[in-house]
Amino acid sequence: MPRIVIALFLVFSALILNACSLNQVAKTKQSLENSKFTLVSVQPKISIKEPTISLNGISKPEIKVYFDIVINIDNTTDYNLAMNRLDLNLYIDDLELASATTNKHLRIPKHTATDMSLTVNVDPKLISTKLIERLQGNQIEYKAKATFYFRVLNWDIPISKTLGKQVI
Repeated sequence: MPRIVIALFLVFSALILNACSLNQVAKTKQSLENSKFTLVSVQPKISIKEPTISLNGISKPEIKVYFDIVINIDNTTDYNLAMNRLDLNLYIDDLELASATTNKHLRIPKHTATDMSLTVNVDPKLISTKLIERLQGNQIEYKAKATFYFRVLNWDIPISKTLGKQVI
């Protein structure tokens, strides 16, 4: 009989602790939703490798397009945050151009803003003369759909945001 009481007590205690933990995670997620995420800058970079002539023939020219991106994360919560992952899709004038995932760990003290830098490569199949001309022009609207993953009590809490930036 005492073993059953002890077992029930342990199960009941575990359920209470788990419920308290889930409650804390829910409160933190709500606080995180109110934090500010800003697309600070999007810098397109174009790299062109000229064709080369060798005894093996002529190599094709190589064009690479990538973006250096800076996102500001303003931790408005009462908690120190640990971001473990970021999934990002980059759009130009509503056309999805690139996506990236980074597992860069970022610590953000409570009530502090921190910049995060990352580079996003464009799929070579999407590179065209029209895209290159567009990137060299003016008035581009960048949009990033991002999911930030914050570690709280051994849980990864996803926070999804759409960030925009108009470049004139």
